[in-house]
Amino acid sequence: MRALPRISALIALLVGAFLFQIMLINTTFARSESKVPRPARMGWWVNARFGMFIHWGIYAIPAKGEWYMNTGHVPRAQYEKYADQF
Repeated sequence: MRALPRISALIALLVGAFLFQIMLINTTFARSESKVPRPARMGWWVNARFGMFIHWGIYAIPAKGEWYMNTGHVPRAQYEKYADQF
């Protein structure tokens, strides 16, 4: 029965630490937020017509990441078969 007070104290400590972190995060973001209104700050983003480059290759066929051949130790002959499906 001695374990119950220790577990309760540990849970209280973890909850307190979690709440303290949330408080720190909120005050940090509040201080770093610019006083300029958001639409004015983001105007350049809208006007720049920002695009996204999508890198697509044979590694997308097995869907295991760009380094699949290397980290999975896949032989070149086996990996080259994916090119027919690309």
